[in-house]
Amino acid sequence: MTEFTSKQREAEIILAHILKTDRANIIAHPELRLTFFQSLKLSRAKRALENNIPLAYILGQKEFFGLNFFVNKNVLIPRPETELIVEEAVKIISNFQFPMSNQCQSPNDKITLIDMGTGTGCIPIAIMKTLKHESVKIIATDISRAALRVAKKNAKLHEAKIQFIKSDLLRKIISDYSLFLTPYSFVIITANLPYLTRKWTESEPSIAREPRLALIADDKNGLSLYEKLFEQIKTLFLLIPFSLFLLVEIDPRQTTDARNLAKKYFPNAQIEIKKDLAGRDRVLKIELI
Repeated sequence: MTEFTSKQREAEIILAHILKTDRANIIAHPELRLTFFQSLKLSRAKRALENNIPLAYILGQKEFFGLNFFVNKNVLIPRPETELIVEEAVKIISNFQFPMSNQCQSPNDKITLIDMGTGTGCIPIAIMKTLKHESVKIIATDISRAALRVAKKNAKLHEAKIQFIKSDLLRKIISDYSLFLTPYSFVIITANLPYLTRKWTESEPSIAREPRLALIADDKNGLSLYEKLFEQIKTLFLLIPFSLFLLVEIDPRQTTDARNLAKKYFPNAQIEIKKDLAGRDRVLKIELI
């Protein structure tokens, strides 16, 4: 797709948004005329595009997993490749059978899903809306109050019952673990944490408009926040026994480092790399049952 075609498409999408119609209708009816205020909105949106403001920020929304999410400059824009985390979590929850043992009270014990660095809340909300599963307790954390406000707005929009916590990853849950987890429970942790290096973002001008807190982890290999999360999970294991599935998004350039990091912290785990629709390594899956 040429740059001109891309810009034309974005302008048509913006115009459709302003006129509260779809892009197909805009293309089919080039004779449409705008009011003064609609023309003003269109001009402002075009200037924003020229300044590399992402289209999702201009529209204030982004589709993810078939659902529409409110977005603003305080959160990372949801991306199609992240949908793989949702798909994997849904598979795990749908297929999992609780092991019957003295510790497990019944097959209907609640599953706890914890989403780290939730941003828009798109991952846990999409999982909940897909499953409609009453036995799943969902917790979402973020270090940013502004991001949590966005996530709460989206949860209300989609009528998703989620407990939101301001926390540096698992720190709040570790400090008050008895409030969130029961012994021998089944836990799924999902995480699309910042995993880029500064160098990797320099070639993407639109990324520069998204919050750096949600993008850049470090200047080495981008995995410093995942290492911090793995350390916290190890600490949580010392406090309370539980079974774990961990799903984290990575960049394809990190596959070897991410796998080695997982082996370092979870030597007895089953570790797998899942590929996205483009065939690129995208999700690190860690199983400790």
